[in-house]
Amino acid sequence: MKAERRHELKDNDLLHILHQTRDYLNENGGRVGLALVVVIVGATALSLGVRSNTAASEDSWMRKSELVYSDVEKGRESLATLSTLVAQSTDDAFVLSALIEQGQQALRLCQEVPFPPDEDFNNLAKNTFTELRKRFPDNALATGAALTGLATVEANAFVFDSDPAHKEKAKALLTEARDAKALSGLPFQRIAIERLNHLEQTFTPVITVAPEMVIENDVEGESETEGDAAGVDTP
Repeated sequence: MKAERRHELKDNDLLHILHQTRDYLNENGGRVGLALVVVIVGATALSLGVRSNTAASEDSWMRKSELVYSDVEKGRESLATLSTLVAQSTDDAFVLSALIEQGQQALRLCQEVPFPPDEDFNNLAKNTFTELRKRFPDNALATGAALTGLATVEANAFVFDSDPAHKEKAKALLTEARDAKALSGLPFQRIAIERLNHLEQTFTPVITVAPEMVIENDVEGESETEGDAAGVDTP
């Protein structure tokens, strides 16, 4: 409803200015050329477009703040909504914030399923952090979040197939974060160093062994068998 109202107001503003322009031309038609009319209308449309973009950006921030990630299903729905908001937004600040939130929440929800990690959430995180690096290559916050996030993606993927290539990819990502001058003083470097120090533990295959079945002896049945074998009648 708010978006429709804003669209209605935008149309009314444009009509009002056009009507004013028409009246002015009727009174001063001989002194105003067609080129000036084009300039007036163009400037008006640009002004209204800027105001419309600002309103759309405000709506996006508000809708993002209302998203809920309290459980897996709500989180899945919220991430889908966030993807739509990112696709529709032209506000770089909003896109940056939304992509970081999307990647981090996807990684968190990846561990909230009954048998973690969840492959769909992990793939979403991978695509999100890859997009983050692509769209904001010179932004330190985007770079740090993407590098450490993608390293976590590789650790999760290792759980699926135990492929040692994931370890090497994660090591390269964390090393890049550790050595990036743009990340100096930011917590991403400390995180990268700590994770590099624990890389071997992170990428150690976990072997699940089925619990041994304990068979309880049937004492009474065993006694009967022993008695029969000895030729002794048992009461």
